[in-house]
Amino acid sequence: MQNGQLPERPLNLGDLEDAGITLRTVTTSLGTRAPVLLPFTEGNWMAAREDLAALFPDNVVRHLTSDPDEDSELFDLPRGRDLPVLFAVRASLSFPVLLAALPLYRRDFSHRLDEAARKKPRLCWLSDGGITSNFPIHLFDSPFPSRPTFGLSLDDYSPTKHHADPNVLERRVYRPRRAGKGIQRPVSEISGIGGFLGAILNTARNWQDSLQTVMPGYRERIVHIALTGDEGGLNLDMDPEVIRRLTELGRIAGTHLRDFELQEHQWRRLLASYSALEVAFEALVPRFPEFKASVAAHTPASYKPSSPEELADLWRRLEALVTAAGPMAAHPIRETWGEHDNMPSPGSYVKLVPKEQAGRN
Repeated sequence: MQNGQLPERPLNLGDLEDAGITLRTVTTSLGTRAPVLLPFTEGNWMAAREDLAALFPDNVVRHLTSDPDEDSELFDLPRGRDLPVLFAVRASLSFPVLLAALPLYRRDFSHRLDEAARKKPRLCWLSDGGITSNFPIHLFDSPFPSRPTFGLSLDDYSPTKHHADPNVLERRVYRPRRAGKGIQRPVSEISGIGGFLGAILNTARNWQDSLQTVMPGYRERIVHIALTGDEGGLNLDMDPEVIRRLTELGRIAGTHLRDFELQEHQWRRLLASYSALEVAFEALVPRFPEFKASVAAHTPASYKPSSPEELADLWRRLEALVTAAGPMAAHPIRETWGEHDNMPSPGSYVKLVPKEQAGRN
């Protein structure tokens, strides 16, 4: 803001990218029952001007409503680097009563029997990203990272886990540094029917994140901060002393990351990634000849190659991969590796998942 006036154009994700900053957020589409990564990488997301005006300043609204939809009174939302930073952040935040969900629209092409129904924009409320991924540390991950992505996990304080006196703040902050630490998930206490129902909800929401946070190459990047009942969360009227404690806990968490050993982290990720590839190659190599014979005898009806040469190149690439993977499949080393006959645990494997689940746009 300059001289009390909003700039004509809002800060967009592309502006951050030009400065070497990559911002990604996660929101949850209640209409499609799935997470959505921002910025959008596909079309078919629309909004009404009046809905946007209720949540965003004028310059953001003007930017978001610059592309009218041809078949409705809505506006097609920008994708990629043209999405405003404020929109990406606000779309990932929602909580009943406190922060309103974001009403967006998209067409449902599964209505294949009625063209009018296919073209009709349907309301898809975007709500808190934590509904589907409450700890998306995977968003910026790579099997062979050049730099780490850090996470802060807000846990429940326990006098038998941390310290009998909650005022000993140093004992309420923890990062598993040693390779064998942080593998076991803590057991959450459940009391009463309310606690039981809450445990069902939290398990459904967080089980993937919970498993991810104990993986090798992940857990040493996460600082755990134990909070008491009057700290954080929905405590919206915290007194100055509580805020001071939270600030100090954050400072202590920073000191835990200051001595992060990047090369040791890369070494653990190397072994964990290799182990997962070895499992994948054990399944690929023996099955490939039969699989190739079956597919090669088929004339594709979809995703056809543009020429016989292109198809031949595809098979050459796959055969080169199988040839290179042969020794890994024939003589796996992940269960006999090193002085203790094992690689980092728990183990992992490679599988195809939707890009939203993998954290890729």
